[in-house]
Amino acid sequence: MAYSSPRTLLEIIQQARSRWRMKLALRGIVRVAAIAFVLLLLAAYGLDWARFTATSILVARVALFATLLAAVGWFL
Repeated sequence: MAYSSPRTLLEIIQQARSRWRMKLALRGIVRVAAIAFVLLLLAAYGLDWARFTATSILVARVALFATLLAAVGWFL
């Protein structure tokens, strides 16, 4: 994105809003990534504890998918 100096107050406000939205989106992406990392660690531990049974693998997949969807919905 090329930077040009704003000519009107409305352009200044629009640029400030755009930067604010980008900041919020990046913050949300970082939080979702952190949650995904923690969930993967917990799933690995849980699967090891459950001896990688077919049921535990299915439950882990569904739980990871549902939790990541919830995190994306909440933070983004």
